[in-house]
Amino acid sequence: MKPCNIRAPMFATMIAVTCMFIFNSSYAKAVGSSSNPAKAMKPEMEGGVKKSHSDQLQQERIAKERAEAESNFKPIAEALGVWEQTRMAVKYLDEKDTTKASAELEKALGKIDILLSEHPNMDLIPMSTDVRILDFVADEANVKKMAKQIKTEVNKNEFQLARESLRDFSSEINISMTNLPMAVYPLAIRNAAKLISEDKAAEAKAELIAALNSVVITEQTIPLPVIKAQALLEEVQRQSSEEKINKKEANVLLNDAQEQLRIAQEMGYVQHKEDYASLQASIKQLKNNVNHDKEEKGVLTKIMDDLKGLKRKL
Repeated sequence: MKPCNIRAPMFATMIAVTCMFIFNSSYAKAVGSSSNPAKAMKPEMEGGVKKSHSDQLQQERIAKERAEAESNFKPIAEALGVWEQTRMAVKYLDEKDTTKASAELEKALGKIDILLSEHPNMDLIPMSTDVRILDFVADEANVKKMAKQIKTEVNKNEFQLARESLRDFSSEINISMTNLPMAVYPLAIRNAAKLISEDKAAEAKAELIAALNSVVITEQTIPLPVIKAQALLEEVQRQSSEEKINKKEANVLLNDAQEQLRIAQEMGYVQHKEDYASLQASIKQLKNNVNHDKEEKGVLTKIMDDLKGLKRKL
C-alpha cells in the first residue's frame, strides 16, 4: 500500500493513514522470493507428524480472526449515506438546482442527528471498511533473506526499490476504514445549508467539497505470525486440558510456534524484545516439561497470558 497525504489536520494523531478507498473485502497473498522456491516450503513430515495439521490450525485461526474483524469493524450505513448525499448536493449545485441540493443536505442532517444520538462518543464513524489478508508466504530463512535485502536497499539509498520490497513484506490482517470526522463534518453540512439559504451557492459548494475531502482513512493491523503461534499453542493447551498430549505432535506445534514468533520479530511486528524473549523461554520450558512428563498446565497458562499481553501491545 502506498501512503498519501489526507487532508485531516484535526486528526494528526491518527496512527496510520492510507490512501486505500476500497469498499469490498479482498484477499492478497505475497510469495517470498527465493532462487529455489522448494527451499521456502516446510518439510511434509517432522517427528512423524504431518505438517498439514499445523498449517490447518493456522489457517483456521486466521479465518476466525478475519471473521471477528469483519464483525467488529462493520461500517455504519447512515455514515455512508451522509457522504453520498453530500456528493449529490454538490452535483445539484453544479446544475444550479439549489432546491434539490438543500433537500439532500436536509436528509444528510437527519442522518447526522441519528449518528450523534446513537454514537455520541465516536469521533470517527466508519462509513466503509476493507478487511484483507496480506500473507508473505516464506519460511524463517527466506524472511531473513528478504529483510536483509530491504536493509541493504535502504543503506544504499535505493529507496524506491526498498518501497517496492516493503510493499510485499507483510504478513497481517489489515483493516482499513473510511470514516466521517464528527468533529467537523456536521458543522460543514450545516454551514453549507445556511449558505444556500443565503443564495451563496458557490460558497456552499466549496464548503461541501472541503467536507468530502475531510474523511479520515485509518488502518489497523493484526500480525499473522502471532496469530499462527497462538493457534498452535492453543492446540497444545487443548490436548493438555484433555490429558491427551501427543508428544511428537506437541513438539512440532511448539517448534512451529517458536518459528512464527521469530518471523514476527524479523518482520518488525515484535518490537518488545523482552516479551519475545520471555515467550520463547516459556515455550522452551514447556517442550522440556512435555518431553519429560512434567506438569505443563502452569507453563501453558503463563504462555497464553503473555501472548495475549503481546497482542494487546501490538
